[in-house]
Amino acid sequence: MSIDDDALVWIDLEMDGLDLSKNFILEIACIVTDFDLQNSYKGPDLVIHHPKSLLDAMGPWCMEHHTNSGLVQQVLDSKLSMFDAESEIINFIEQITSFSTNKKRLILAGNSVYVDRYFLEKDMPRLNSLLNRSILDCSTLKELIRRFNYDIYLNAPIKGGNLHRALDDIYNSIEELRYYQKTAFKQNQIITQYELFLNNDITKYLIWININSTTIIHCILTDSNLNIIDEIIDGKTDDDLMKIFSRNEIYQEKLIVVAGKFLGPIRAQLKKLAPQFNEFCHYRSIDIDVISILCEKWFPNIYEQRPVKDNDDNSLKNSIELLRFYRSTIFK
Repeated sequence: MSIDDDALVWIDLEMDGLDLSKNFILEIACIVTDFDLQNSYKGPDLVIHHPKSLLDAMGPWCMEHHTNSGLVQQVLDSKLSMFDAESEIINFIEQITSFSTNKKRLILAGNSVYVDRYFLEKDMPRLNSLLNRSILDCSTLKELIRRFNYDIYLNAPIKGGNLHRALDDIYNSIEELRYYQKTAFKQNQIITQYELFLNNDITKYLIWININSTTIIHCILTDSNLNIIDEIIDGKTDDDLMKIFSRNEIYQEKLIVVAGKFLGPIRAQLKKLAPQFNEFCHYRSIDIDVISILCEKWFPNIYEQRPVKDNDDNSLKNSIELLRFYRSTIFK
């Protein structure tokens, strides 16, 4: 059994924290599907051994949830090394996708999966090297649908199973994408006029971020209609970037979601260059590349009509234009 086209590699990790300098992967699970979610192949669900001293140093949240889920005891009982766990996942993916003999994209998929990617880069670099730089982040869809069609957002399936265990989290993410596929996208591929919202809801604002090769930060604030309302083109520090919020009377933390393209490495850079600004923003991201990948697979005719066709282009204004286009063409 194998998938002969581009594949979604659903990976979920459980860690002992989110600090890359001192935390590690405790559990990894993997499922491979096609883009239509018709073919699904369950892979390994692996718990990696770590010493008790590492687990005893976990923060309160991890200690409570990983103890209640049974993960702490399983980590102590496990004999599996990080290297061997990585090898098992790689062998499974190559078996299902025939990656060694066929040119295809393996897209990492999940929820807020750019965080998982950071840990894969650090703890499982061989596995990470198999995966395309693009990701399919269900959180991107969640945040867009919350803005575009709130009723569909409210009726999303309730998460089941053992939350904060890797395999159950993957099943929940797949069901979430399947729900959005059936409910949130137009059936007829006809370009319509972009719909304006009557109420300009500040909770639907987006902060668009890009960082160039000289670590200059370009920042654009858009309203709920994706109109540009403010911009910083040469930000370098927290003080520079926080002005875009104060100028627009945005004082509540975790309110504004970050948007852009290929946001995983950008948010990692942002955390180092402007940690206060990064913490002020919502932890979720809207990555336009996620929508481009789905449009390419689910709406190929629309994809060919997109206004920006350079997949490597990371101009913020072009990304905003792309989202306006997708809003009017594929979303209900």
